Amino acid sequence: MSEIKNLKQKLEFAAKIMKCLPGEKPRGYYNRWPEIVHSPDEIAEQDANPICFSANGKEISEMEKILDWLQPLEAFETKLVWKRANHVPWKVLAYEFKSDRTTLWRKYDRALAKILSGRTSEDLL
Repeated sequence: MSEIKNLKQKLEFAAKIMKCLPGEKPRGYYNRWPEIVHSPDEIAEQDANPICFSANGKEISEMEKILDWLQPLEAFETKLVWKRANHVPWKVLAYEFKSDRTTLWRKYDRALAKILSGRTSEDLL
């Protein structure tokens, strides 16, 4: 049971690192606009987005290794596992995949078992 929990944590880690990577931008362009200074009232009304520090090379290598674990999965299973790693609620997934939550949960568990079958316990550490 702890292997599945550890696998879920690794997948969530990979999803977090993926979010921290910079977006794709055209090269050679830069912004000349001055930085906007917000008042405390404006800051209080803004959405609280977590601060994302850029990932270092070790974290990116670990993320790539974890993403390689998704190779034996089918496309549907890969999407499901990745969306759960990004904490997409089951209700949203049920609507998106046009299936009930229990069936998706079973498929998710089977996909995790498929990943674990190809891994050793040392890979998950």
